[in-house]
Amino acid sequence: MWLAVVWFGSLASTSGSFKVLSDTNANKSFEASAYDVDTEDTNSRYGWPSVALWSPAAKRFLAMNKNKKAMTATARASPLDLPFHWTYERFIVVDAGGGKVAFHNSVNNRFIKMHNKMMLSPIKAARDLPSKWDKERFQVVDAGDGMIALHSPTNNRFVTMDKNGHVRASSKKSANALPANWNLERFYAVPARPWIEAGSVVALHSKKHNRCIRMTKDRMETTKTGKNIPKNWPREIFTVVDAGNGMVALHNAHSNRFVSMRDKGMGTTPEKAANALPSKWGWERFVVIPTKPQENEIALWQPDHN
Repeated sequence: MWLAVVWFGSLASTSGSFKVLSDTNANKSFEASAYDVDTEDTNSRYGWPSVALWSPAAKRFLAMNKNKKAMTATARASPLDLPFHWTYERFIVVDAGGGKVAFHNSVNNRFIKMHNKMMLSPIKAARDLPSKWDKERFQVVDAGDGMIALHSPTNNRFVTMDKNGHVRASSKKSANALPANWNLERFYAVPARPWIEAGSVVALHSKKHNRCIRMTKDRMETTKTGKNIPKNWPREIFTVVDAGNGMVALHNAHSNRFVSMRDKGMGTTPEKAANALPSKWGWERFVVIPTKPQENEIALWQPDHN
């Protein structure tokens, strides 16, 4: 059996939702790598924007349940079969500086935190990790056989999941002294499919209004009733661009502009190629929130405007 794992370098509420018509003009799709954005200050240096952390000892995924104050674990599950509708188990990997990372869950809009025990941070967007938040920062340790361990330098402890799924902090241990027989501290970082993937070509349909959004040069509009997009309608088709920190931007090739959320509504940017999203553009970056993932329904949240 082969398990795909991620290698880490050198070692809320929404008012509207959209259904993603991801098979729209599928023949126009392209490799995501062709659409890398300016990565300065975007923290988008890892190969996957999100991962799930699976414990081979417990055979469970680490989870952030919005109804709990502490980190939890799923029921027993295969690492090769993360259900698409599981939202608490997906974490955006954020570059926390100094060789450390932080793990952010979009549904809860919180980070994993170790404060003697494993818990949830206060609400905070993935891109807004405060420099003083040291308990949310972890060092990724090579645990052998493709596994990793997560060490908190502030607590000098590892993240632990016992065989019953209880998540806690280990006894004190240096990052470079992980014992060979500590199997409860070892995890596989499994690539977690994002709700909409960078490089895909999509249309966004509102079930409530039975309309799709479209871009007409410098303004955003809606189509007439219906979700069937004729192939010769270019204004309703958007390319998903990796905007860093697990966020996405939507680019319309026909207008050569990005979707933008302004102070008083939706708009568009000046003309800009899909592979040239400036690192300082904030209004064009959206967090994808799954509202009904089993029905491929999402909401797009803009951190600047909340």
